[in-house]
Amino acid sequence: MGNPDLTESTADSSVSAPHQTMSVNVNGFAQHMVSYYSVADVLNGRLRTPSSISELVSLEISPEYMQKQNFRFPPVFDVGPDGLLQYK
Repeated sequence: MGNPDLTESTADSSVSAPHQTMSVNVNGFAQHMVSYYSVADVLNGRLRTPSSISELVSLEISPEYMQKQNFRFPPVFDVGPDGLLQYK
């Protein structure tokens, strides 16, 4: 397929679906969000980024989760008018 973002969890694609995992470690505990999708979803442009999903963007996240050392790729965020961090 040639797309490095299409991750198969096992060699047998009939057993599992492609997926992406977002993880954060806080105080020694890992929190994971896993997104399962089909290759057709990717090829047809049906997937949305987390920042485009209002239910995720509007979540209030504790500041201890937003420390850059908790991420392999730290999120980019702003402080909103209410003083809360908002993911970009």
